[in-house]
Amino acid sequence: MQEVEAICDRVIIIHQGKLVADNKLDELQDLQQQNIVRVSFREEVHESLLRELEGVIQIRQADGNNWEMETDDPDSLKKQLLELALKNNLNIVSLQSDQKKLEDIFRSLTGN
Repeated sequence: MQEVEAICDRVIIIHQGKLVADNKLDELQDLQQQNIVRVSFREEVHESLLRELEGVIQIRQADGNNWEMETDDPDSLKKQLLELALKNNLNIVSLQSDQKKLEDIFRSLTGN
């Protein structure tokens, strides 16, 4: 998907024989307004603890102690994650937010 983002300006996504997207890449990203917040903890964190945070649309465990959360308000979610870490004596190794990448958009449109 990274190669597609690098060389293409228009994307067509077909899922189970149906056209689900036909847009310029930047327009497709604008339509999918959610952002991704990525957080890595030193310790193991259970998904149920992260689900309690406000504004979380979807959570995915990337691997180990790395999590990706979809949200409309990444700044608020990052603040909540810092508060959660302080309250529960957790160490955050990294915390960042990004606009949805093509792979994230593909997953949300196709359910894969």
